Amino acid sequence: MKYLYQVILPKNEDNIEKIGVIDGLRGIAILGVIYHHTVCSQIYALIPFPNIVRSGWLGVNLFFILSGFVLFRPYLLGKREMQSWADVRSFYKHRFQRLYPLFTLNCLVAFLFVAKPSPENFKSLCLTLSSLNAYMPNHGFFPVFNWVLWSLIVEIWFSLFFPVLLFLLQKKGYVITTLLCMFIPLGIKYFGVAYYPQMNLLKHGWFCRIDDFWVGICVCKLYYDNSKIAAKNPYLLFFIGLFLSVIAMFLYDIRRRGMSTVYIEPMLYTLIQAGFGLLVLSALKGGNIWSKICNIWILRIFGVMCFSLYVWHGIIMPSFIHEETLREYLPYFFFTLLFSIVSYRFIEFGQVKDWKKLFLI
Repeated sequence: MKYLYQVILPKNEDNIEKIGVIDGLRGIAILGVIYHHTVCSQIYALIPFPNIVRSGWLGVNLFFILSGFVLFRPYLLGKREMQSWADVRSFYKHRFQRLYPLFTLNCLVAFLFVAKPSPENFKSLCLTLSSLNAYMPNHGFFPVFNWVLWSLIVEIWFSLFFPVLLFLLQKKGYVITTLLCMFIPLGIKYFGVAYYPQMNLLKHGWFCRIDDFWVGICVCKLYYDNSKIAAKNPYLLFFIGLFLSVIAMFLYDIRRRGMSTVYIEPMLYTLIQAGFGLLVLSALKGGNIWSKICNIWILRIFGVMCFSLYVWHGIIMPSFIHEETLREYLPYFFFTLLFSIVSYRFIEFGQVKDWKKLFLI
């Protein structure tokens, strides 16, 4: 594996400022997920457009796409290499240091203070810390003490697979790799919806979510190569992306109501990927209102803290929310934000001395 990946140089210079929109998009994604797990049910009862109102969960899909973009970007720009086993080990070490300290702490806190110690919960803890619950069927796929960690485990397994993906890309090129990374997961999803209608590893496991990450990689390549798609008017990219996303949400709502065949569901994920990919491209292009929205400081702050916000919002919820009233939601949001700020500052980036830099001041 001497030449695991041949660095591809971009046609245009890297503009580091534009990565701010990625932070903003992550902020939108985490707010969507938290919204979906909290006030979504109340708003759903009031607004007659449930296809939009009930789609906050798609923030996870956006997370995966953005993760593919961010992981691939330094290799595309030649800032990192993946040409030897030493490079692979370095990548794994970096990802472990980035993900596992907070992941491990969150698992232990949830195990000790939320789910309470028991043989069954201890088994789930071991499976979660080893990420082997990614291969458990049915409810075993979700950590019993913090169910939201399923998507983080998908992220861990994709990180393990990432060097293999770069190797495949170097050997087979973008066309073949795109076909493999899009159609194989699509086929697995079809099998999943046919035999296992509920949420499970055959619909949401890492091996059938590679297409989400791959879309992020493709967006990165299209943007930095200034391809014909990326060169389009950013408003055109935005409205096409928004149209595809809304149509997918609408069709998914029809599917959830039992008004369409189950086999439409995998294609809706592909439609969402196309829509979100174009929205990310539009934001990256700049010079439009959408890009300015994604650069709003508060969205960027939520974006850089999205890891902490994500892992803590699920286990704090049972302590505050019982009747789903505004009186419960306000302290819940306050303590979720407080925990996340402390976690982000002292656990995720405790080695960074400049706290102003961490909070984009």
